[in-house]
Amino acid sequence: MNERERFNTSLLTQESPDELPGIVREAAANGFNRRDFLKGTGVLIVSFSLAGAEKLLDMAETADAQVLATKVDSFVAIAADGSVTGFTGKVDLGTGTSIGLRQMLAEEVEVAYERITWIQGDTALTPPQGATVGSQSIASAGPTIRRAGAAARQFLVNLAAERLNVPASQLDVNDGVVFVRADPSKKMTYGELIGGARFNLDVPAAGQIQLKTADQFKVIGKPIPRHDIVDRILGTPFIQSVRVPGMVHGRVVRPPVDHATLISVDETSVSSLPGFIKVVVEGNFVGVVTEREEQAIRAAELLKTQWTTPEPALPDQANLYAFMRSINVDPGNIVNPVGDVEAAMAAAARVYDRTYEWPFQMHGSLTGPAAVADVGNGEATIWSGTQDAHGMRNPVSRYLGIPVEKVHIIWKETAGVYGRASIDDATLDAVVLSKAVGRPVRVQWMRGDEHRWEPKGPAHSMSVRAGVDEKGAITAWMFEDRTMRWNVSEPLAQRLINPIVADRTSNNGSGCAGQDYAFPARQITRRNLTWENKQDTGLRVNPLRAPGDPARAFASESLLDELASAARADPVEFRLQHLNSADADQKRVIDVIKATADRFGWQARYSPKPGVGGTGVATGRGFAFARRRTFVAAAVEVDVDQSTGEVLVKRIVIAHDSGLMINPDSITQQVEGQVIQTVGRALMEEVMFDRYKVISTDWVTYPIIKTTQFPAVEVVLINRPELNAGTGVCEPALNPVPAAIGNAIFDATGARLRRVPFTPERVKAALDAR
Repeated sequence: MNERERFNTSLLTQESPDELPGIVREAAANGFNRRDFLKGTGVLIVSFSLAGAEKLLDMAETADAQVLATKVDSFVAIAADGSVTGFTGKVDLGTGTSIGLRQMLAEEVEVAYERITWIQGDTALTPPQGATVGSQSIASAGPTIRRAGAAARQFLVNLAAERLNVPASQLDVNDGVVFVRADPSKKMTYGELIGGARFNLDVPAAGQIQLKTADQFKVIGKPIPRHDIVDRILGTPFIQSVRVPGMVHGRVVRPPVDHATLISVDETSVSSLPGFIKVVVEGNFVGVVTEREEQAIRAAELLKTQWTTPEPALPDQANLYAFMRSINVDPGNIVNPVGDVEAAMAAAARVYDRTYEWPFQMHGSLTGPAAVADVGNGEATIWSGTQDAHGMRNPVSRYLGIPVEKVHIIWKETAGVYGRASIDDATLDAVVLSKAVGRPVRVQWMRGDEHRWEPKGPAHSMSVRAGVDEKGAITAWMFEDRTMRWNVSEPLAQRLINPIVADRTSNNGSGCAGQDYAFPARQITRRNLTWENKQDTGLRVNPLRAPGDPARAFASESLLDELASAARADPVEFRLQHLNSADADQKRVIDVIKATADRFGWQARYSPKPGVGGTGVATGRGFAFARRRTFVAAAVEVDVDQSTGEVLVKRIVIAHDSGLMINPDSITQQVEGQVIQTVGRALMEEVMFDRYKVISTDWVTYPIIKTTQFPAVEVVLINRPELNAGTGVCEPALNPVPAAIGNAIFDATGARLRRVPFTPERVKAALDAR
């Protein structure tokens, strides 16, 4: 398949050409690359220069082959028919990010949201804007898109002023039409102004162009509904559904245990199977390729391989946390210390010293990763569900030994990945197999593959000490988090073939550890474990949604609740007493705490509630606050069956302050989804393993929350139009939830839990130990 055919297929697999507007339909029909796509369809590539169309078309002939993040034309294009296309290297992982970014472009370009076609994550069409991680797409990509849009609108207004022979100050714009304010009949459409010409302009730096203010917004802040729900329910746009001409199917045969080395492969065990094409072996990478998918599944099951049995790499799970507290750690990183914490602790009337534990957890994507790769003639085209289309070209180019510019990745939607696809394993699997057979190869991970080999969110062992005065107020706070660095720096295929990239040095963060309170003395220390004097934990470890924050919030907010109980103080009032309303950030903490309590109908009293004990069903309420850039508080109501330890989370109220809201509907949906997912993480999710491997390989051995267990979720949004958007929406709301649930269990029963998940067995043991 040549480049034109590949590009044509990439567009056709997104939508039927008949359903695409303007320039996108023309590109799909003609198989243009981006340069043709922009040049041949009357696209506006904006410039402050008023050079003539001839000069601008000459510029198109010498346009850069790469899509540069510094150029306006990399973000916005307007065709002669007035249709608008927006481009971004960020991708929508089911969070509604594309809607928010599209709203920001529509606002500044001054066209209706519905008239914009959105293209994302195609490395031949979109600018590199970094991985879609950390709930930062709106914050990192949005301002650039707004400035590009504003530059486009400003140029068109200036051009219209010249054409209409009036000062630009006398012109207004409405939905792609520039008109004279005093005589609206004098007007020109964006399409008329472009005339098929193509322009060029650097994206203005922040502060170099006037953006709209909150009182001028027409699109930003509007609850534009999701338009992808039906397709996502049906799975029609997903990477798992991609098919290309001439495609065959592959499966990878993994080692039986971690760190095993391949001894032999018996190709004759599968070579006579129907549809067999090839067994591919490179180092410890073993794969099979067949004509049909079910044939690949069968071949992978029957292929005879022999592997070494290495020394066990994992600790005894029953003693995991004791092991984590016993092994070497790095010197630690003290985060934003306040005061002399040792002296304050020594002077305290009483010191509380508690340990909290958080397990390895899975990303738990509902679909296994998949990819289609077409490798040949010194280049590669890959359809992938990666969170970092541009960045994913690097491991592909290293493996193939070709320039990164020769790697074309076309992003396709997939199920929620929560950090799992920041380095996508299926992508390189497909590349290796396609290179070996010289045909497009589709690879689909099975459920057992994904549960067994996906990178896990790391475990935490956290020690928290608090000193209080005679009245129970906190005077000293020490928090230590022991966890693992992320160790996934390359796809699994590369690790099996020949590891060539050093371990990542990124850590699991340090937020939500009590630093948002006005404690007189505070020390928060992050320590990274050294596992057998190397960064190999025996498990692949990668960021999991809100990395580390729900664990630290669980520890810090659980101890805060315990201190409030010891002081016979209401948990909400106790938190408010440790905040300073004169501090702008702490005032926002106060606001979300009060908003949550008000919506919940919180009644002031200390925990646990009077009369705890017995064996029946007990009801309790819990509270917690957490901040991952965004300010969030949670109030929870639970039922606890004291005879079995079963916990039912009935109701959760969340107040959420992420600054300027782009789309309140999307924010509400994201908060609801995070809360529901995190109830499962708090009550049941824990990776199980033996000394050699993960043994949680399906939804039975790694249960997740069921629809019958969903709580009622109420969301209170606090808008800050005077602030920037994008402190984060897709992760922060989950952080206070486990602590609030644990605090509610204590309120209902008087039993304090310091290890997640709150399984019935663990809760029952705590109840019996009251």
